Amino acid sequence: MEEVRPKRSIQENKETSSNQGGMSPRQDRNWDQDGLKDGRSSLNWDVKAPKQQRMDREEMEPQITTLMEAEVQRKEQVANAYESLGTMAQECFGDQMEEAELEEQRHLKKFIGPNSKIKVEPSDLMDF
Repeated sequence: MEEVRPKRSIQENKETSSNQGGMSPRQDRNWDQDGLKDGRSSLNWDVKAPKQQRMDREEMEPQITTLMEAEVQRKEQVANAYESLGTMAQECFGDQMEEAELEEQRHLKKFIGPNSKIKVEPSDLMDF
């Protein structure tokens, strides 16, 4: 005859479980009896890695200033590069760029004209 075991309540399960610490069983396995993780021995507690010292604001000020100046110089170089690139493009492709702008305006005028529902001033077209 089979033995029938009575169902236990949730409270009884909690009281009898081996996982009393609140960690999952997988996490529980990683901790030693001394409370150290991953099998490290308590003998290593004497050896500590040197702590990184916090710098005071006065010590950090020159470094911050240097970094900010370098960032400003970098942004100026990028702006100058874009400006020179635009100048070179204008020199090389100036006629083509002007023709493309005129073509774009002609194209827009086909769709936006005096008979269309959208009213646009000619000055608005110059911004394109």
